[in-house]
Amino acid sequence: MKTFKKIIKQLFCVLFFSCLSPLAMAAVLKNAAQPNAPKTVCIDLSKYITNVAFDKSWQVTGLPVGLHYENGVISGKLMKQEMGKHFFITLLPASKDGAKKPYSLDLQVVATEDVPSSRTSNRPFDKNYQTGETITPLTFRGYYNPSSSSSGLFFDHLWAFNSLSLRVTGLQDGAYDSGLTATYTPNNDSGTLTIQGTTSSSSHTYNVKIYASNVFGESAETQDFTITIGAAPETPTVTVAEQPTYIVGERVTNDEIATATAGAGQEYFNSAADITVAAEDTEGHTYPLSDFNLDDVITLGPNNTSAAVDITDISAAGVTNADRSPQNYVIRAVNNSGYSSIAHFTLTVDTEATKAQNKYRNAISPPRECDK
Repeated sequence: MKTFKKIIKQLFCVLFFSCLSPLAMAAVLKNAAQPNAPKTVCIDLSKYITNVAFDKSWQVTGLPVGLHYENGVISGKLMKQEMGKHFFITLLPASKDGAKKPYSLDLQVVATEDVPSSRTSNRPFDKNYQTGETITPLTFRGYYNPSSSSSGLFFDHLWAFNSLSLRVTGLQDGAYDSGLTATYTPNNDSGTLTIQGTTSSSSHTYNVKIYASNVFGESAETQDFTITIGAAPETPTVTVAEQPTYIVGERVTNDEIATATAGAGQEYFNSAADITVAAEDTEGHTYPLSDFNLDDVITLGPNNTSAAVDITDISAAGVTNADRSPQNYVIRAVNNSGYSSIAHFTLTVDTEATKAQNKYRNAISPPRECDK
């Protein structure tokens, strides 16, 4: 008689079930194709093993939690924790059937979902490094989870089972070797991909691709970026558009006073925190914007390559403390390569009376003599 393991190869298309978790799951033979998943497992063994009397005296061992044998039928549901496991099941017939030759079955539990998909909004930024530079390690989250790892590179339907694996290509290009290495460390949070090392002595641009796979295989979608070695980083620029002047009590909403660019090359700002506004000494005092009931708002542009610097009031009281005016400030911008640039502006706060006096003064000022 053929062993049950050989016969069961004809059955993998019907060995389906779903688990108690939201992910659909299926029991299949090792290396079998991905099945669809009805809700339960119910396998009538008599359809496949003939001339055998199945009854409760058969001894069946090795079944996954949630499945059981009864009078020639294997049935039940599976738990989420069985995901990805192999089960080596042994069926021992009753003594009246002869020599008690056991039948064997090798089952694997997989989820009926798909390979990972890339998160285009989380594409890595291009990088520039000097030759021979020991870089600050690049770290990326593996899978996207909106609650715990929103910056993840890929969405994996099987994230709850930590099945994601990442690999990197492009750090070598023919005779060129970037000198950098990539390591992926899986964990129950998201998994971490790290690229680190010391760049080579040769100038070159490397087209890096990150691939993701799970138990169903590797995704055709990749996360692509470049690493350029030997290109001189560009410094950012900060341009002040106006010297803000307000009246006490005036409401200020997103008054753009300056713009910043990360650089003319492939530089970018890591976050809005890379652009700061700070008070400078002005005739012995350094009043922060908050002393005038004001705050700065930094808004990053596409791909974080630019930013707008706005001033807005903190509360409905509007601008306050004209007596502390004027006050000088410095805007500092730092790009991803660590290069920085600064620009200055002066905040002036007037009262209505001051504004009227200045207007009157301008009206009665005598005309200037012609240049000789």
